[in-house]
Amino acid sequence: YERSEFANNDDVVTVVAPVGATPAQNQLSPDNEYSQIAWNAGISMGKTSRLHLSLLKGTREQDEQFLPYSLGSNFADLVLPQQSLDGEVDITHYNVKFTTRPIAKLNLLARYTYDERDSNTDSVGYAPVRFDARTYSDGPRVNPAYSLESEKLELQASYRLPGRIKLTVGYDDLSKKRNIAEVETVDETMPWARIKWAPVPGLNFSLKYEDSD
Repeated sequence: YERSEFANNDDVVTVVAPVGATPAQNQLSPDNEYSQIAWNAGISMGKTSRLHLSLLKGTREQDEQFLPYSLGSNFADLVLPQQSLDGEVDITHYNVKFTTRPIAKLNLLARYTYDERDSNTDSVGYAPVRFDARTYSDGPRVNPAYSLESEKLELQASYRLPGRIKLTVGYDDLSKKRNIAEVETVDETMPWARIKWAPVPGLNFSLKYEDSD
């Protein structure tokens, strides 16, 4: 279990304005916190096979008080839609990997990885204010709440050939989903092959070919 906290003792910078003008404020990096719990396990299955599992769950939170739109009296009627971000993002990661050597010189690997960034933060519209002037022509500014989910499957087979040569072939399947993007879903498959030659210890050459679709 891990937990981290960031506390900024200087929340705001206030810029003194000329006589008769309204002072300006700028909010500094807000206080935030992150906590996570991780679990790992490895299981041997015979002399040449092994299963590895890992899981991580985490949460990021930020709920610092917002500054007002302006310190000017002419903005007294302009109320923020909410007083703080009340931001929360859940992080999930898990990985399953299986390796085996069914015969001498041949190694097989299968791995599945899942990652998710799930934003529970509300998207709210805020009135644009520039240089203490109301500008409604462009409409409200909305804070985006980005979420991302990805899955990846990897398959590999490696075989050691005579002459210090290793041949590896693989297949990767990747899927990504975003909630705010021009392309919300991306699916990609990539078969590949690599040959590696180590003529002497400490020196190696490799050539790789891959095809993405």
